[in-house]
Amino acid sequence: MSNIFIQITFLFLLFFMPELTKSGCKPSKDSEVITTPNINVSRTTYDASSSSSSYPNLGERIICSCGQAFYEWEEVKIGETELIKNKIKIFHGATGQIFHAYSQQTNKCLIIKEIFLEMEDYQKRARQEWMANNELNILLYFKRRNLNERIVEIIDFGNLYEDRGKCFVMEQGNETLFRYMNDVRDRFSTINISNGSNKRIYREKKKFGRIILQIMLEVAKAIHEFHKYAIHLDIKATNFICFRKENKRCFVKLIDFNSSVLLNGQNEVEAYSYGAHNYKSYEIRGREDMDIDKIFMVTIKSDIMSLGLMFYYFFHFEIEFNDLDISASYNIIDQNLINFHQSITKSSNYLDRVIKACTHYEPTERPSAWAIINFIENKCHVFASEEREEYEIICEELEN
Repeated sequence: MSNIFIQITFLFLLFFMPELTKSGCKPSKDSEVITTPNINVSRTTYDASSSSSSYPNLGERIICSCGQAFYEWEEVKIGETELIKNKIKIFHGATGQIFHAYSQQTNKCLIIKEIFLEMEDYQKRARQEWMANNELNILLYFKRRNLNERIVEIIDFGNLYEDRGKCFVMEQGNETLFRYMNDVRDRFSTINISNGSNKRIYREKKKFGRIILQIMLEVAKAIHEFHKYAIHLDIKATNFICFRKENKRCFVKLIDFNSSVLLNGQNEVEAYSYGAHNYKSYEIRGREDMDIDKIFMVTIKSDIMSLGLMFYYFFHFEIEFNDLDISASYNIIDQNLINFHQSITKSSNYLDRVIKACTHYEPTERPSAWAIINFIENKCHVFASEEREEYEIICEELEN
Protein backbone atom coordinates (compact mmCIF):
# COMPACT_ATOMS: atom_id res chain seq x y z
CA MET A 1 0.00 0.00 0.00
CA SER A 2 2.77 2.41 0.92
CA ASN A 3 4.58 1.64 -2.35
CA ILE A 4 1.46 2.54 -4.34
CA PHE A 5 1.14 5.79 -2.38
CA ILE A 6 4.77 6.67 -3.12
CA GLN A 7 4.30 5.96 -6.83
CA ILE A 8 1.15 8.10 -7.01
CA THR A 9 2.91 10.93 -5.18
CA PHE A 10 5.87 10.75 -7.56
CA LEU A 11 3.61 10.91 -10.62
CA PHE A 12 1.72 13.87 -9.16
CA LEU A 13 4.95 15.82 -8.61
CA LEU A 14 6.29 14.87 -12.02
CA PHE A 15 3.32 16.22 -13.94
CA PHE A 16 2.13 19.11 -11.80
CA MET A 17 5.05 20.58 -9.92
CA PRO A 18 6.12 23.89 -11.50
CA GLU A 19 9.45 23.78 -13.23
CA LEU A 20 12.37 25.37 -11.37
CA THR A 21 13.37 28.75 -12.77
CA LYS A 22 16.29 28.50 -15.14
CA SER A 23 18.89 31.24 -15.08
CA GLY A 24 22.19 31.81 -16.77
CA CYS A 25 21.46 34.74 -19.10
CA LYS A 26 20.88 38.16 -17.65
CA PRO A 27 17.24 39.18 -18.23
CA SER A 28 16.49 42.70 -19.36
CA LYS A 29 15.85 44.83 -16.32
CA ASP A 30 13.11 46.52 -18.33
CA SER A 31 11.34 43.34 -19.35
CA GLU A 32 7.67 42.82 -18.60
CA VAL A 33 6.55 39.73 -16.70
CA ILE A 34 5.08 37.18 -19.09
CA THR A 35 2.94 34.16 -18.26
CA THR A 36 3.03 31.75 -21.20
CA PRO A 37 0.09 29.35 -21.68
CA ASN A 38 0.58 25.91 -23.21
CA ILE A 39 -0.41 25.10 -26.76
CA ASN A 40 -3.36 22.77 -27.07
CA VAL A 41 -2.89 20.85 -30.33
CA SER A 42 -5.55 18.39 -31.40
CA ARG A 43 -4.12 14.93 -31.90
CA THR A 44 -5.99 14.41 -35.17
CA THR A 45 -4.03 15.16 -38.32
CA TYR A 46 -6.10 15.75 -41.42
CA ASP A 47 -4.71 15.14 -44.88
CA ALA A 48 -6.00 14.71 -48.41
CA SER A 49 -6.94 11.07 -47.81
CA SER A 50 -8.90 11.73 -44.61
CA SER A 51 -12.58 10.89 -44.68
CA SER A 52 -13.31 12.31 -41.24
CA SER A 53 -12.70 16.00 -42.05
CA SER A 54 -14.81 18.38 -39.97
CA TYR A 55 -15.04 20.66 -43.03
CA PRO A 56 -16.95 18.48 -45.54
CA ASN A 57 -17.95 21.49 -47.68
CA LEU A 58 -14.29 22.01 -48.57
CA GLY A 59 -13.78 18.43 -49.66
CA GLU A 60 -10.30 16.99 -49.28
CA ARG A 61 -8.49 20.18 -48.41
CA ILE A 62 -8.73 23.47 -46.53
CA ILE A 63 -8.60 26.68 -48.55
CA CYS A 64 -7.33 29.64 -46.51
CA SER A 65 -8.34 33.26 -46.99
CA CYS A 66 -5.33 33.99 -49.22
CA GLY A 67 -6.27 31.11 -51.52
CA GLN A 68 -3.68 28.50 -50.53
CA ALA A 69 -4.69 24.86 -50.19
CA PHE A 70 -3.83 22.97 -46.99
CA TYR A 71 -3.51 19.27 -47.88
CA GLU A 72 -1.99 18.25 -44.54
CA TRP A 73 -3.30 20.22 -41.60
CA GLU A 74 -4.29 20.10 -37.96
CA GLU A 75 -6.41 22.12 -35.57
CA VAL A 76 -4.41 23.96 -32.92
CA LYS A 77 -5.20 26.32 -30.08
CA ILE A 78 -2.43 28.70 -29.08
CA GLY A 79 -3.37 30.80 -26.09
CA GLU A 80 -6.97 31.75 -26.86
CA THR A 81 -6.55 31.57 -30.63
CA GLU A 82 -7.95 28.59 -32.59
CA LEU A 83 -6.25 27.96 -35.92
CA ILE A 84 -6.02 25.60 -38.84
CA LYS A 85 -2.29 24.95 -39.20
CA ASN A 86 -0.77 23.90 -42.51
CA LYS A 87 1.72 21.16 -41.61
CA ILE A 88 3.96 22.03 -44.57
CA LYS A 89 6.66 24.31 -43.20
CA ILE A 90 7.33 27.72 -44.73
CA PHE A 91 10.76 27.74 -43.12
CA HIS A 92 12.82 25.35 -41.05
CA GLY A 93 16.10 26.19 -39.35
CA ALA A 94 18.32 24.99 -36.53
CA THR A 95 16.44 26.99 -33.90
CA GLY A 96 12.87 27.02 -35.17
CA GLN A 97 10.28 26.69 -37.89
CA ILE A 98 7.44 28.73 -39.38
CA PHE A 99 4.00 27.57 -40.53
CA HIS A 100 1.12 29.12 -42.45
CA ALA A 101 -2.11 29.13 -40.43
CA TYR A 102 -5.71 30.16 -40.97
CA SER A 103 -8.21 31.59 -38.49
CA GLN A 104 -11.81 30.79 -39.32
CA GLN A 105 -13.07 33.21 -36.68
CA THR A 106 -11.41 36.21 -38.32
CA ASN A 107 -11.01 34.76 -41.84
CA LYS A 108 -7.35 35.81 -41.76
CA CYS A 109 -4.13 34.04 -42.58
CA LEU A 110 -1.47 34.16 -39.87
CA ILE A 111 2.01 32.84 -39.13
CA ILE A 112 2.93 30.33 -36.42
CA LYS A 113 6.55 30.70 -35.32
CA GLU A 114 7.90 27.82 -33.24
CA ILE A 115 11.17 28.39 -31.37
CA PHE A 116 13.08 25.30 -30.24
CA LEU A 117 14.94 25.14 -26.93
CA GLU A 118 18.02 23.00 -26.37
CA MET A 119 17.09 19.92 -24.33
CA GLU A 120 20.57 18.81 -23.16
CA ASP A 121 22.96 21.79 -23.05
CA TYR A 122 21.77 23.79 -20.03
CA GLN A 123 23.73 26.96 -20.79
CA LYS A 124 22.63 27.03 -24.42
CA ARG A 125 19.02 26.41 -23.40
CA ALA A 126 19.13 29.26 -20.88
CA ARG A 127 20.37 31.61 -23.60
CA GLN A 128 17.72 30.45 -26.06
CA GLU A 129 14.99 30.80 -23.45
CA TRP A 130 16.14 34.31 -22.61
CA MET A 131 16.08 35.26 -26.30
CA ALA A 132 12.60 33.81 -26.86
CA ASN A 133 11.19 35.59 -23.81
CA ASN A 134 12.96 38.79 -24.82
CA GLU A 135 11.34 38.67 -28.26
CA LEU A 136 7.95 38.11 -26.66
CA ASN A 137 8.47 41.09 -24.35
CA ILE A 138 9.32 43.33 -27.29
CA LEU A 139 6.36 42.13 -29.36
CA LEU A 140 3.95 42.71 -26.47
CA TYR A 141 5.46 46.11 -25.68
CA PHE A 142 4.58 47.36 -29.17
CA LYS A 143 1.21 45.59 -29.33
CA ARG A 144 -0.01 46.97 -25.98
CA ARG A 145 0.85 50.47 -27.14
CA ASN A 146 -0.77 50.03 -30.57
CA LEU A 147 2.55 50.63 -32.36
CA ASN A 148 2.32 48.02 -35.12
CA GLU A 149 2.23 50.12 -38.27
CA ARG A 150 5.87 49.27 -39.00
CA ILE A 151 6.41 46.50 -36.42
CA VAL A 152 4.93 43.04 -36.97
CA GLU A 153 1.98 42.36 -34.65
CA ILE A 154 1.78 39.38 -32.32
CA ILE A 155 -1.68 37.82 -32.01
CA ASP A 156 -1.10 35.16 -29.33
CA PHE A 157 1.60 32.97 -27.81
CA GLY A 158 2.20 29.70 -25.97
CA ASN A 159 4.64 26.90 -25.11
CA LEU A 160 5.46 23.83 -27.17
CA TYR A 161 4.80 20.37 -25.74
CA GLU A 162 7.01 19.10 -22.92
CA ASP A 163 8.62 22.53 -22.56
CA ARG A 164 10.49 22.08 -25.83
CA GLY A 165 10.13 25.70 -26.89
CA LYS A 166 7.95 28.74 -27.46
CA CYS A 167 5.33 29.53 -30.04
CA PHE A 168 4.08 32.88 -31.39
CA VAL A 169 1.10 33.64 -33.62
CA MET A 170 1.74 36.73 -35.75
CA GLU A 171 0.28 38.62 -38.66
CA GLN A 172 1.29 37.33 -42.07
CA GLY A 173 3.09 39.37 -44.72
CA ASN A 174 3.51 38.54 -48.38
CA GLU A 175 7.23 37.73 -48.50
CA THR A 176 10.53 38.55 -46.83
CA LEU A 177 12.39 41.64 -47.95
CA PHE A 178 15.33 39.37 -48.79
CA ARG A 179 13.25 37.47 -51.33
CA TYR A 180 11.69 40.65 -52.71
CA MET A 181 15.07 42.36 -53.19
CA ASN A 182 16.51 39.30 -54.90
CA ASP A 183 13.51 39.10 -57.24
CA VAL A 184 14.05 42.76 -58.16
CA ARG A 185 17.77 42.16 -58.75
CA ASP A 186 17.08 39.11 -60.91
CA ARG A 187 14.72 41.18 -63.09
CA PHE A 188 17.44 43.75 -63.74
CA SER A 189 20.56 41.62 -64.02
CA THR A 190 22.15 38.47 -65.34
CA ILE A 191 25.15 36.47 -64.16
CA ASN A 192 28.09 36.50 -66.56
CA ILE A 193 30.44 33.57 -65.97
CA SER A 194 33.93 34.27 -67.28
CA ASN A 195 37.46 33.34 -66.21
CA GLY A 196 36.09 31.24 -63.38
CA SER A 197 34.24 34.14 -61.71
CA ASN A 198 30.59 35.12 -61.61
CA LYS A 199 29.97 38.79 -62.38
CA ARG A 200 26.54 40.35 -62.25
CA ILE A 201 25.68 42.51 -65.27
CA TYR A 202 22.90 45.07 -64.72
CA ARG A 203 20.38 46.33 -67.24
CA GLU A 204 18.80 49.77 -66.70
CA LYS A 205 21.08 50.32 -63.73
CA LYS A 206 19.68 53.77 -62.95
CA LYS A 207 16.11 52.44 -62.79
CA PHE A 208 17.26 49.53 -60.67
CA GLY A 209 19.08 51.94 -58.34
CA ARG A 210 15.93 54.04 -57.91
CA ILE A 211 13.90 50.96 -56.95
CA ILE A 212 16.51 49.86 -54.40
CA LEU A 213 16.61 53.41 -53.01
CA GLN A 214 12.83 53.25 -52.47
CA ILE A 215 13.29 49.92 -50.68
CA MET A 216 15.95 51.57 -48.50
CA LEU A 217 13.43 54.35 -47.73
CA GLU A 218 10.90 51.73 -46.59
CA VAL A 219 13.51 50.05 -44.39
CA ALA A 220 14.56 53.38 -42.88
CA LYS A 221 10.94 54.21 -42.03
CA ALA A 222 10.51 50.90 -40.18
CA ILE A 223 13.78 51.37 -38.28
CA HIS A 224 12.91 54.98 -37.44
CA GLU A 225 9.64 53.90 -35.80
CA PHE A 226 11.41 51.15 -33.87
CA HIS A 227 14.20 53.47 -32.73
CA LYS A 228 11.70 55.67 -30.92
CA TYR A 229 11.46 52.89 -28.34
CA ALA A 230 14.14 50.23 -28.89
CA ILE A 231 17.29 49.02 -30.66
CA HIS A 232 16.94 45.95 -32.85
CA LEU A 233 20.54 44.58 -33.00
CA ASP A 234 19.91 42.10 -35.81
CA ILE A 235 19.11 44.23 -38.86
CA LYS A 236 19.28 42.24 -42.12
CA ALA A 237 17.04 41.66 -45.13
CA THR A 238 15.50 38.45 -43.76
CA ASN A 239 14.26 40.38 -40.70
CA PHE A 240 11.87 42.56 -42.70
CA ILE A 241 8.55 41.48 -44.18
CA CYS A 242 6.84 42.98 -47.24
CA PHE A 243 3.12 43.76 -47.03
CA ARG A 244 1.11 44.86 -50.05
CA LYS A 245 -0.39 48.06 -48.72
CA GLU A 246 -1.18 51.61 -49.86
CA ASN A 247 -0.50 50.73 -53.52
CA LYS A 248 2.98 49.51 -52.59
CA ARG A 249 4.17 46.06 -53.43
CA CYS A 250 6.52 46.16 -50.44
CA PHE A 251 5.33 48.09 -47.39
CA VAL A 252 8.04 47.07 -44.91
CA LYS A 253 7.57 45.84 -41.35
CA LEU A 254 10.31 44.79 -38.93
CA ILE A 255 10.41 41.28 -37.38
CA ASP A 256 12.61 39.07 -35.14
CA PHE A 257 13.36 40.80 -31.85
CA ASN A 258 15.21 38.18 -29.82
CA SER A 259 18.31 40.40 -29.56
CA SER A 260 16.45 43.72 -29.19
CA VAL A 261 16.55 46.01 -26.18
CA LEU A 262 14.17 48.73 -25.00
CA LEU A 263 15.58 52.24 -24.66
CA ASN A 264 13.23 53.55 -21.96
CA GLY A 265 14.18 57.13 -22.74
CA GLN A 266 17.95 56.48 -22.72
CA ASN A 267 20.36 57.01 -25.61
CA GLU A 268 22.72 54.19 -24.63
CA VAL A 269 21.82 50.88 -22.98
CA GLU A 270 23.36 47.53 -22.08
CA ALA A 271 22.61 44.61 -24.39
CA TYR A 272 23.83 41.26 -25.63
CA SER A 273 25.11 41.02 -29.20
CA TYR A 274 23.37 37.86 -30.46
CA GLY A 275 22.70 39.05 -34.02
CA ALA A 276 24.33 37.77 -37.23
CA HIS A 277 28.02 38.63 -36.96
CA ASN A 278 28.38 39.67 -40.63
CA TYR A 279 26.01 42.58 -39.96
CA LYS A 280 27.42 43.72 -36.63
CA SER A 281 28.76 47.23 -36.19
CA TYR A 282 32.37 47.69 -35.13
CA GLU A 283 31.52 48.54 -31.52
CA ILE A 284 29.59 45.34 -30.76
CA ARG A 285 31.80 42.76 -32.42
CA GLY A 286 33.12 39.92 -30.34
CA ARG A 287 34.72 36.52 -30.69
CA GLU A 288 31.80 34.14 -30.97
CA ASP A 289 33.42 31.38 -28.92
CA MET A 290 34.55 33.71 -26.11
CA ASP A 291 32.20 36.69 -26.10
CA ILE A 292 28.81 35.24 -26.95
CA ASP A 293 27.31 36.34 -23.62
CA LYS A 294 29.31 39.54 -23.31
CA ILE A 295 27.33 42.70 -22.55
CA PHE A 296 27.95 45.76 -24.74
CA MET A 297 26.87 49.39 -24.48
CA VAL A 298 24.76 50.04 -27.59
CA THR A 299 22.98 52.92 -29.32
CA ILE A 300 20.66 53.11 -32.31
CA LYS A 301 23.76 53.73 -34.45
CA SER A 302 24.63 50.02 -34.21
CA ASP A 303 21.48 49.29 -36.23
CA ILE A 304 22.40 51.99 -38.74
CA MET A 305 25.68 50.28 -39.62
CA SER A 306 23.80 46.99 -40.07
CA LEU A 307 21.43 48.78 -42.46
CA GLY A 308 24.42 50.03 -44.46
CA LEU A 309 26.00 46.58 -44.57
CA MET A 310 22.72 45.03 -45.66
CA PHE A 311 22.58 47.21 -48.79
CA TYR A 312 26.34 47.09 -49.35
CA TYR A 313 26.27 43.29 -49.53
CA PHE A 314 23.25 43.33 -51.80
CA PHE A 315 24.46 45.97 -54.25
CA HIS A 316 28.26 45.63 -54.23
CA PHE A 317 29.62 42.63 -52.41
CA GLU A 318 28.38 39.07 -52.89
CA ILE A 319 30.36 36.59 -50.82
CA GLU A 320 29.61 33.43 -48.87
CA PHE A 321 30.88 33.65 -45.29
CA ASN A 322 29.85 30.11 -44.32
CA ASP A 323 33.34 28.62 -44.63
CA LEU A 324 35.12 31.51 -42.88
CA ASP A 325 35.70 32.03 -39.19
CA ILE A 326 34.56 35.30 -37.64
CA SER A 327 37.96 37.03 -37.66
CA ALA A 328 38.48 36.21 -41.34
CA SER A 329 34.98 37.49 -42.16
CA TYR A 330 35.61 40.77 -40.37
CA ASN A 331 38.95 41.25 -42.14
CA ILE A 332 37.32 40.78 -45.55
CA ILE A 333 34.42 43.10 -44.70
CA ASP A 334 36.66 45.83 -43.31
CA GLN A 335 39.12 45.85 -46.20
CA ASN A 336 36.31 46.00 -48.75
CA LEU A 337 34.61 48.81 -46.83
CA ILE A 338 37.86 50.82 -46.77
CA ASN A 339 38.14 50.51 -50.55
CA PHE A 340 34.47 51.37 -50.97
CA HIS A 341 34.70 54.48 -48.76
CA GLN A 342 37.68 55.74 -50.74
CA SER A 343 35.74 55.42 -54.00
CA ILE A 344 32.59 57.29 -52.91
CA THR A 345 32.31 61.07 -53.13
CA LYS A 346 29.48 63.60 -52.98
CA SER A 347 29.04 63.16 -56.73
CA SER A 348 28.27 59.45 -56.25
CA ASN A 349 24.69 58.17 -56.36
CA TYR A 350 22.37 58.51 -53.37
CA LEU A 351 22.44 54.81 -52.54
CA ASP A 352 26.22 54.67 -52.24
CA ARG A 353 26.34 57.88 -50.21
CA VAL A 354 23.84 56.43 -47.74
CA ILE A 355 25.82 53.18 -47.48
CA LYS A 356 29.06 55.10 -46.88
CA ALA A 357 27.50 57.29 -44.18
CA CYS A 358 25.87 54.31 -42.45
CA THR A 359 29.10 52.30 -42.31
CA HIS A 360 31.25 55.06 -40.81
CA TYR A 361 33.66 53.69 -38.21
CA GLU A 362 32.53 56.19 -35.56
CA PRO A 363 28.95 55.54 -34.39
CA THR A 364 28.30 59.24 -33.76
CA GLU A 365 29.14 60.02 -37.40
CA ARG A 366 26.49 57.65 -38.75
CA PRO A 367 23.14 59.23 -39.66
CA SER A 368 19.91 58.41 -37.89
CA ALA A 369 17.11 56.65 -39.75
CA TRP A 370 15.27 60.00 -39.76
CA ALA A 371 18.22 61.68 -41.51
CA ILE A 372 18.27 58.87 -44.12
CA ILE A 373 14.54 59.32 -44.78
CA ASN A 374 14.95 63.06 -45.35
CA PHE A 375 18.00 62.54 -47.56
CA ILE A 376 16.24 60.04 -49.83
CA GLU A 377 13.16 62.30 -49.99
CA ASN A 378 15.37 65.26 -51.02
CA LYS A 379 14.53 67.33 -47.94
CA CYS A 380 18.24 67.84 -47.21
CA HIS A 381 21.49 67.67 -49.14
CA VAL A 382 24.28 66.19 -47.02
CA PHE A 383 24.91 64.05 -43.98
CA ALA A 384 26.79 65.47 -41.01
CA SER A 385 29.81 63.31 -41.89
CA GLU A 386 30.08 64.84 -45.39
CA GLU A 387 31.69 68.09 -46.43
CA ARG A 388 29.16 70.70 -47.46
CA GLU A 389 28.77 73.98 -49.23
CA GLU A 390 27.12 76.93 -47.49
CA TYR A 391 23.88 76.51 -49.41
CA GLU A 392 23.55 72.79 -48.61
CA ILE A 393 21.18 71.67 -45.87
CA ILE A 394 22.45 69.09 -43.37
CA CYS A 395 20.10 66.17 -42.74
CA GLU A 396 18.79 66.54 -39.18
CA GLU A 397 19.28 63.67 -36.77
CA LEU A 398 16.00 64.07 -34.85
CA GLU A 399 12.39 64.38 -35.98
CA ASN A 400 10.96 67.81 -35.21
